[in-house]
Amino acid sequence: MGIQKTKIKSVVTIHDLVFKHYPHHFPLIDRQIYDYKFRYACEHSDRIVAISESIKRDIIEFYNIPSEKIEVIYQSCHERFMQEKSPKPSKLF
Repeated sequence: MGIQKTKIKSVVTIHDLVFKHYPHHFPLIDRQIYDYKFRYACEHSDRIVAISESIKRDIIEFYNIPSEKIEVIYQSCHERFMQEKSPKPSKLF
C-alpha cells in the first residue's frame, strides 16, 4: 500500500501520544483512529523521529517498535523566538 510500493525510504515524526496517556480527554472514535494511524506509521516507516526520550519509550511500549528504528531529535525554534523581550505590557489598540 502507498509509499511502500515505490521503494522510497520513509521517515515519520512522532510528537506525542497524549491520547494514550489521557484517553478520557478523547472520544473513543478519535482514539481508535489515532491509534491506527500512529501504529501504521511506526510499523511501515523506515525510521522514526521522536521529539524526546519519553516519546521514544512510549513508541516502544505502545507499539512494540525496536529502539534501533527510533532516533530522538529534540525540537527547536528559530533564534528570534529565543530573544528575551522587555516585560513592559504591549498596547492592544
